[in-house]
Amino acid sequence: MPEIKKSKSIIKGTQYTMNKKDYELLTRDIADSVNIREGTVLDTTLQSEKWYQTVWLRLKENKFAMISFYYTIFVLIMAIIFPLLLPGNPTDTSGAYTASYGGSANAYPTLRHPFGTDNIGRDIMTLVIAGTYNSMIVGVFSTALFLSIGFPLGLIAGFYGGRIAEFILRLADFFLAIPFLLVAILGIQLVTKYGGFLSEFPVPVIILIVIGLFGWAGTTRLVYSTTLQVLTEEYISAAKTIGLSNFKIITKHIIPNVLAPVIVIGTIGIASGILAEAGLTFLGFGDILSDVSWGTVISLGVPNIVLHSNQVIIPGFAVFFIAVAVNLLGDALRDALDPRLKK
Repeated sequence: MPEIKKSKSIIKGTQYTMNKKDYELLTRDIADSVNIREGTVLDTTLQSEKWYQTVWLRLKENKFAMISFYYTIFVLIMAIIFPLLLPGNPTDTSGAYTASYGGSANAYPTLRHPFGTDNIGRDIMTLVIAGTYNSMIVGVFSTALFLSIGFPLGLIAGFYGGRIAEFILRLADFFLAIPFLLVAILGIQLVTKYGGFLSEFPVPVIILIVIGLFGWAGTTRLVYSTTLQVLTEEYISAAKTIGLSNFKIITKHIIPNVLAPVIVIGTIGIASGILAEAGLTFLGFGDILSDVSWGTVISLGVPNIVLHSNQVIIPGFAVFFIAVAVNLLGDALRDALDPRLKK
């Protein structure tokens, strides 16, 4: 320890001199006040956890979140590789002509057709597996589309304010005032009949575009209000004081703090997209024979719901389980990502 003979300090306007003895007594008292258990060794190799490691560890503490996570991953993988899982065309009606092998139109569950067949002889299990593709692609990509629009607009409106915020918020109010179901029905009809090259797109793709283009307003409102709240924090004032650019303030301080509610909106959006696709195809939009999705399977099964309820219940539970899993996962991710909820 370096020898300090004298040190001058000012306490409450009084100047005093600390000699060497007083300094030694002070350092001894400080050392005695720090109780270190005998045998404790400082590990200099320890490092702080990465943010994603912290999120994963906190997520693993929630049993239902992990079940939802693995189920969602399972459904996504199935949506990608379903052609490898199916022996043939999912719209094949061969079951209607193979009664001797346990298959026919409106067949009850058998070993050959574990979920039964629909009213034209198609295997329901095959349809449910193949339907994951259209249902999940609508849920995931429609959410990505409306987040890519609503998130930056909310940040800009909240950070800059003024006339920019007024314009963005009034535009968001306009989109919020439009009934989504009416817009979706009109949009699908107009695109499929008068959309030019867009009319060649499958109906699920048109549905995800409509959901994405008309579903961003709620996200903008949420990000705007959250950004205003973050801007009142002291660390934002400190960042401005030391001369950080607006870009760094937004990317380093604002986005991490508004990310948690956006993730919740995103996961709810995935579930809402799946439900919207199922609802619109259930109402008869699209080709129910070629555009295989959970909604089309349910639509074909409704006329037989009394005698063959399996045609509606099985694809209905497919929609229900993924919607619940995604919502539970989103709520758990919010708790794990929110820096204000650290233990």
